[in-house]
Amino acid sequence: MPRPKTDIAAVRKKLLEAAERHIKAHGPKKLTVSDIAAECGMSQSNAYRFFHSKRDLLEAVGERWFAEIERELADIAASRQPPAEQLVRFVARQYELKRARYTEDPELFRAYFALGAANASIVERHLNRIHAQLEAIMQRCGEKGLLGGREPGEAANLVEAMTVRFRDPGQIMRFYEADTPGRVAEIAGLILAGLAHLRRNAG
Repeated sequence: MPRPKTDIAAVRKKLLEAAERHIKAHGPKKLTVSDIAAECGMSQSNAYRFFHSKRDLLEAVGERWFAEIERELADIAASRQPPAEQLVRFVARQYELKRARYTEDPELFRAYFALGAANASIVERHLNRIHAQLEAIMQRCGEKGLLGGREPGEAANLVEAMTVRFRDPGQIMRFYEADTPGRVAEIAGLILAGLAHLRRNAG
């Protein structure tokens, strides 16, 4: 008889939470499916029904870590705020969420930083989704004449280049004492001012 979907979700969550604890304590390289299965009181073969390999498990853990950030940013990108305000909020909120995670649990934050460094595909997919959200905002900025004739994708690349310090986990840890959410919002405002300057000069 097939396992109910609610049971599947509950078991997956249990395995992912155990994997997160293991990553925090020992790092992603030492994680094994057999260790996680044992911690959850199940056989290794049963755990493989939910995650076919260590890589699958690590990718699921990474996706879970990024999901909350992506949901909040998606809400901002889909909001009815003026696009200029959306951009400031998008940049500032991304920093706020990552900074808060480092503040709450520095060891876990470092563990996920190591996980991303060892599994570039997880981070790449996350960054691609975030870029698509940002590009949607820049599309609306362009419709309002705020991009100085630049294509939305090009403008999104510029914004990302100028805000990498507030998005990259390594930079967030390095400049934790110097940077604040308020300062990041101010810088996002300066980016908007620069875009407006480009618009005036483009005429």
